[in-house]
Amino acid sequence: MAVWYMDDGSLTFGGPHGTQPLVRLHVEGFGELGCRLIRDWLERKFGLEAIARANKREKWTIYLSGQKKVKSFMEIVQPEIVEAMIRKSLDARLGLVRGASHS
Repeated sequence: MAVWYMDDGSLTFGGPHGTQPLVRLHVEGFGELGCRLIRDWLERKFGLEAIARANKREKWTIYLSGQKKVKSFMEIVQPEIVEAMIRKSLDARLGLVRGASHS
């Protein structure tokens, strides 16, 4: 899952004060059924409650939003994030890792 996140995942912050974390797993190539299967697997295997949603072009994405859900996800993937992708870690985005840019 860490490899998938490093390749096709993103972490952003939104909400009124820019403090609400949101992880997106881009699964556009899977279609609705595949996306829902992945979402269900995340819940069964890791206890992660995710949302499967399509955009206007019917391209699907899996979302994990909120402090608790994102923290749980990051506890799984962050130990496996390689140095070259450390910018995608929650610690880096919160400024807890020196030298990690948010590009």
